[in-house]
Order: sequence, then C-alpha cells, then structure tokens
Amino acid sequence: MQLGAAIFLLVFCWAVWLPGRAGAQDPVTATPQPVILVVDYRQVLQDAVATRSVQTALESVRAAYQEEFVALEQELRQINQDLAEDRATLGPEEMAQRRAEFEQRVAEAQREAGSRRIALEGAQSRAMEQVQAVLLEVIAEIMRERGANMVLGKSQIVWVDSALDISAEALRRLDERLPSVDVTVPTE
Repeated sequence: MQLGAAIFLLVFCWAVWLPGRAGAQDPVTATPQPVILVVDYRQVLQDAVATRSVQTALESVRAAYQEEFVALEQELRQINQDLAEDRATLGPEEMAQRRAEFEQRVAEAQREAGSRRIALEGAQSRAMEQVQAVLLEVIAEIMRERGANMVLGKSQIVWVDSALDISAEALRRLDERLPSVDVTVPTE
C-alpha cells in the first residue's frame, strides 16, 4: 500500500506542477512582445539639413580643386606643345631629359589628383558618419519614448500603418540637433 501511495503522490505532484509550468515563462528564455517602429533611414539621411551642408561644403572644395587642375592641365599642355616645337632644335639627350621632366610632372599631377580625391572621399565619409551617429541617437530616443524594442527599415516593409513610421519625427529631431557638419578636408 505504501508503494501505491507513493505513486499516487508522484502522479499528483506531477499533475499539479505541469500545468503551472506550461503557463510560466523561464526568465532566461522569455521573449518580449515586439513593439515595432519603422524608419526610412536612407530618406531621412538624404533629406537631412546636415547632409545638404556636407554636400555644399564638398562641392565648394571640388570646385576649387577643379580650378586648380584646369590651370595645371593648361600649363602641362603648353609644356608639351613647347616640347613638340623645340624637338627640331634640341639634341636627343636634352629632348629626352625634358620629356622625362614633363612626364614626371604629369605623374605628380595625377598623384595629386588621386590624393585629393581620396581626401574628399574621406572627408565626406567622416562627415556622414557624424550625421548617421546623431540619427541613430535620435532613433534610440524615439524608441525609448514609445516603448519600442525594434526598428525596421521602411525599405524592408511592404505596408505599414503610418502611426508606426517615425521617419518624419526622426528627420525633424536630426535637423534640430545637427543643422550642419564641419567638413574638414585634410591638406598635405
């Protein structure tokens, strides 16, 4: 009889314990309910006042570089033309030396153009990293305010209720917080 009572007690405890466990969530494996927001990240970056300030600053630097290189190109063309005219009057050694000097100047101009292009790209990258960092701070702030635990990119969504789209709010706050970015293009 004691064996039967023990089995009964075990079955009873198991029956009482199992339903209680079925509804309980283990704190280690509990998954929170998703609270989702949507943002058009690319559009916000594109429309941001700070992005336009970066583009304006870079365009002015590019224009200055362009003027320099147009003048340098004209100078190199003139040197090349002078070499062609002097070909008949110069000896082969002197002509070879002047041609080598000319080719060295062309190579230097090409290296300079390449290094300036890289400097411009680096300046743009650093400036846009600043804009993106502030945008991510703004998105995190909106998430906290709305109790969200997930933000999806609008480009990944087929349809969304406009109440979940925080793009306009993110753009407004980004423009307030970061109206411009200092663009520093390093000079040699």
